[in-house]
Amino acid sequence: ENTKLKIARSKIFGNLIFSKTKNILEVLELKSGDYLPTAKMVNDKFAVYGGGGETGLFHNQYNADNETIGIGRVGARCGCVFKIQPKSWITDNALFAYKIDFGFDIDFLIHFLNYSNINQFANTAAQPVISLKRIKHIEIPEIELSKQKQIGDILNKIEESGEYNSTTDEWGLTEALKLDELLNSFSTELTHQQRLLTQLRQAILQEAVQGK
Repeated sequence: ENTKLKIARSKIFGNLIFSKTKNILEVLELKSGDYLPTAKMVNDKFAVYGGGGETGLFHNQYNADNETIGIGRVGARCGCVFKIQPKSWITDNALFAYKIDFGFDIDFLIHFLNYSNINQFANTAAQPVISLKRIKHIEIPEIELSKQKQIGDILNKIEESGEYNSTTDEWGLTEALKLDELLNSFSTELTHQQRLLTQLRQAILQEAVQGK
């Protein structure tokens, strides 16, 4: 789990100023992918996406022409939001946007929807499922496209490298990410000390058994 990315998303979207929102079903026209059992998959050059994003499998056909957004529909990772590359096959384990409002940036949408934790809208059955009916209440902030692209670029960089450098730092990310690094260092040291304590206890018990 990328904690730096989660912190950055919370910091940005939690403090985002906007006056209007647009419903997710107005921004994204979504539909389910198509059934494709592994037995009928013909290994070729078109990437296959499922409920958790890329599957690492390929097919000889595609059902999505352009770069778009996918949402896990079925399974443990249902509700995760990911980017789909042009000319890809999306299985029926995922929803995908066959049309996106031109006023919205794809990367901004992916980060905002992941921040919104779509998984919370899954049913509670043994096999979690997301449906259009369950996510229809999600509202997406309407802000300038240039601002969306800026946010998308910042979060993409943190997701890819964990690094963030800015002279303005309007979101206050520098201090927030430093705190995460300190907490990780503390956690590592705590684990090390607990291991030493366990070893000490074992040594004392061994000596007690030996009558020392």
